[in-house]
Amino acid sequence: MSAFSNLASIASCSAQAATIDEERMDAIRGLTDQDVIDRRARGEGNDAELQTSRSVGQIVRGNFVTPFNIILFLLGVALIFMGQISAALTSSGVLLLNVVVGTFQQLRAKRKLDQIALLTRPKIAVVRNGAECSVDPAELVKGDILVVQTGDQAVVDGALLDGQLEMDESLLTGETDHIEKRAGDRVLSGSLVVSGKAYVEAQEVGASSFANKLTASARQFRTVETPVQREVNLLVRVMMLIAVIFIAMLLITSYIYDVPAVRTTQLAVVIMGLIPVDLFLMITIAYAMGAVRIADKGALAQQSSAIEALSAVTVLCTDKTGTLTANRIRYHGVHPLNGATQAELERMLGSFAASAASGNKTSEAIAAGLTGEELEAADEVPFSSARKWSALAFDGGPMPGVYVLGATEMLAPYLADSESFDAQIRAWSDEGLRVLLFARNADVSTLHDTQGAPALPLLTPLGLISFTDELRPGVQETIAAFQAADIELKVISGDNPGTVAALARQAGMPADLRTVSGTDLAQMSPAEFAEAAREGAIFGRITPEQKRQLVEVLKLQGQFVAMTGDGVNDVLSLKRADVAVAMESGSAAARSVADIVLLGDDFGALVPSFLEGQRIVGGMDSILRIFAVRIFALAAILAASGWMRLGIPTAPTYESIYALLVGGLPAFFVALWARPARIKISFVDRVIPFALPMALLIGLVGTLLYAAYFQAAQHQLVTVHITQEQIDQLARYIGFTADGPYVAKLEASGVIAQNALLIFRVVTGVLLVLFLLPPFRLLNVLRQQIDRRSLLIVGLSLVIFAAVLLIPFVRNFFLVIPLRPLDYAITVGVSLLWFAIAWVELRFHLFDRFFGITGASK
Repeated sequence: MSAFSNLASIASCSAQAATIDEERMDAIRGLTDQDVIDRRARGEGNDAELQTSRSVGQIVRGNFVTPFNIILFLLGVALIFMGQISAALTSSGVLLLNVVVGTFQQLRAKRKLDQIALLTRPKIAVVRNGAECSVDPAELVKGDILVVQTGDQAVVDGALLDGQLEMDESLLTGETDHIEKRAGDRVLSGSLVVSGKAYVEAQEVGASSFANKLTASARQFRTVETPVQREVNLLVRVMMLIAVIFIAMLLITSYIYDVPAVRTTQLAVVIMGLIPVDLFLMITIAYAMGAVRIADKGALAQQSSAIEALSAVTVLCTDKTGTLTANRIRYHGVHPLNGATQAELERMLGSFAASAASGNKTSEAIAAGLTGEELEAADEVPFSSARKWSALAFDGGPMPGVYVLGATEMLAPYLADSESFDAQIRAWSDEGLRVLLFARNADVSTLHDTQGAPALPLLTPLGLISFTDELRPGVQETIAAFQAADIELKVISGDNPGTVAALARQAGMPADLRTVSGTDLAQMSPAEFAEAAREGAIFGRITPEQKRQLVEVLKLQGQFVAMTGDGVNDVLSLKRADVAVAMESGSAAARSVADIVLLGDDFGALVPSFLEGQRIVGGMDSILRIFAVRIFALAAILAASGWMRLGIPTAPTYESIYALLVGGLPAFFVALWARPARIKISFVDRVIPFALPMALLIGLVGTLLYAAYFQAAQHQLVTVHITQEQIDQLARYIGFTADGPYVAKLEASGVIAQNALLIFRVVTGVLLVLFLLPPFRLLNVLRQQIDRRSLLIVGLSLVIFAAVLLIPFVRNFFLVIPLRPLDYAITVGVSLLWFAIAWVELRFHLFDRFFGITGASK
């Protein structure tokens, strides 16, 4: 949590009553209302804003300020200064849209996260005017006396005045050891109270405390690279390298032949088209649509990429509490031992729960089910998830000695009585009941050694206590869905392994799953630990550190691990997981490191989230094929035309048309209509065998078409109708003046050939969709699902392209020149011929057979 207490919000501090014990009154009276006013006037208030998520500035900078974005925007600015407005807009517009979409989605997640934090933000328990009251964290001032207890998280630095605490400072130091805090010790903001209750004086508040650093440690958004992102980044790096080589060759050529700066800049923009800028836009849109879909199902994606990452998950590690069960435990019954009667045992249990200074859900369940007398304890060790026991010591009275309640496995080393009660534990555990042991030593009244560390004496068992756990509604369907998706479920809990296994069976998990206890794990060698992590499915009596180790070992074994958690003790394991999932009602520390937050604590919302991730992957498979063909084909045409000394075969405005109609529009609908797909091999292994032959075919046929039109135009075998205004516009755009017949003919030939090639590339790129989303069985050469909606994509793209070619205003904006009807027929005919050749290649795998490639997946 981001505060010291879970107390409800109360309007006026002075109106509350929880009065401090008389004997502590003199030392811990707290500040008066006037003291608070005076100190705030002196600037000693806790005014620094506690962030619950990234700031707007951080989100905008993260989406905008990247090296590649800067390069593209600089090129766009250069084009604007050179008067090439349309080229600048089309080259930079897609990039700007990508930034806007990504920023919008992350701001949406930020708003939702801030709303959750506001609704769940607890008040701070402080002592003022001699009484406990609750205030907002921003109302604290230096010198305030804070009341801290188990589960709280510090927001200011201070000194412990009275009581004792066990603190977890892992969010600050990275060390997982729990640190004992006694009177005089320093408490750091950002540290977590594992157990205990104490009074702390605020000494460092506002900007001078660690509170603001908490955002950078516990509340930061992790940057986890998903499998698809890794492969896309590899593709982009390869194309960036190729683009750098091409641009270097361009600069050398421009210097040798004195090419105008305008022309050089335009050609640089064309070459930069090898880097698939709009691919990032399509990925961002796919993620954004996924985030919207799962939000409707009850899951908030703090990182949109986490949805796609879910599709790669092979192991889901989850706690029993809050996932299999509804986190509502009730007292069930007792089994007396060593001659204790049921009435006597229940009376002692009730007094034990009533006398504890700091409670938990177990003590609350006992208090709700049993009555008892509140006694003054001489010493106390609160419950912690690492120890898994709590203890009280009394000097005299009706219950003299030490009393301990905890897990039987953890208390076994301290038991003096050898009476066997394993049979009763197994019987209750097999019913899915939680079982704890209640024991005592009547001759000892201290619980700490000379160093102040918790220490137990030998104990005599008094009885076993059982509690019921309620299964979450619909958990059986959720488990079945995970099993159907081939996701291995591992339940990791602090409860008895037998109890967890019984509840897992009730939830629909197989009965023969291997069960592993934390005590056994602690004695294993690294190799045995790794084997247990791989083979085990039910893990009981697990400590937070063991939970973290299990996640790390599974990742080392090549598993892609998702982890669910809700408590402070889950933060470390959540940070180690590939995908971190937190419950809405969980601690703020857990929510802040999570990639996905389950709204309403609905574990079942993970199922549609997994399916949505698979939908994104299915769409990305087709999108990457489209873009890979596009950029490989452009690289092939640029290289071939350069080698044949035919100039640059395209222009920035033509590339913007091509990017929209072949990349943007089809990719958008592919992402929108994608179906869930469980792809188990690398995208590179799927994309390259498809993209290379298709790109080489487009490059070969396109280069021949471009060369044919270039030569035909030079010999005036192809003529176009073009006005003097269009000639002047093209001359300004190209950067040459048509003052010589040879130059004019050369440039005119290049423009005619570019337009013919543009038609061919657009038509073939659009027809490519029919292979990826086949509308008929005849075209299903890639063994995809039949989807006749692809005809709508093809039809819409071709209609838009026809408008570009035929509407004068649009045509002039993109500097497209009208060709003869015969030329349109020739280019479309060549495109259809390419489509037929491509179908034969994909149907009979000619490329693979020629190169001897086997096992490639298309």
